[in-house]
Amino acid sequence: MNWVKLLPQQTQENVDYNDHFYRSRLRALQSTDEMVDGIITRLEEVDLLDETYIIFTSDNGFHIGQHRLPPGKACGFDEDIRVPFYIRGPGIPKNSVEEAVTTHVDLAPTFFKIAGMELREDFDGTPLPIPYSDGVTPIFRHEHVTVEFWGSAIAEGEYDNFGMSII
Repeated sequence: MNWVKLLPQQTQENVDYNDHFYRSRLRALQSTDEMVDGIITRLEEVDLLDETYIIFTSDNGFHIGQHRLPPGKACGFDEDIRVPFYIRGPGIPKNSVEEAVTTHVDLAPTFFKIAGMELREDFDGTPLPIPYSDGVTPIFRHEHVTVEFWGSAIAEGEYDNFGMSII
C-alpha cells in the first residue's frame, strides 16, 4: 500500500466533488429508510414485530476521499472492509454490541441457527455469537477473516486513482 503515500493531495475541486458524491449516496439511501419504516410499521400493525428478525448488512465498505483515494471499495483499509451488520429480534439484547471478527461466510450459518435449522457440514463460516432461541450463545468462535484484493482498483465517480479528472 505504499503507493497511497505517493498520491497527490486532493484539490478543493476534488474535495467538493467527494462531498457531493457522499450527499448523493445519502439521498439514494433515503428510499431504503422509507422502505424499512414501512416494513416495521406493517409488522407493528399485524403484531408481528416482536417475533420478527430484521437484519441489515452490506456487501462491502466504501471510501470517499479517505487516504486521498477517489470513491471506491477496492482497498484493504477499514473503510472498505468493515461493513455494517445490525440485527433486532427475539432474544437480541437492545443496544448490545458484539466485537467478534466475522465475515460474509458467517451469514448463512447465522440465519440457519436463528431459524433453528441444523447447520450444514459444507458451511465455511460459523454462527455469529448472538443469543439464539435454543438458549445457546456461542462463546468460542474460530475467528477468521477474508480480505481480498485482486491487484487493481477501479475508481468510481469523476476522478481516477490519482486525483485527476477523467471526464
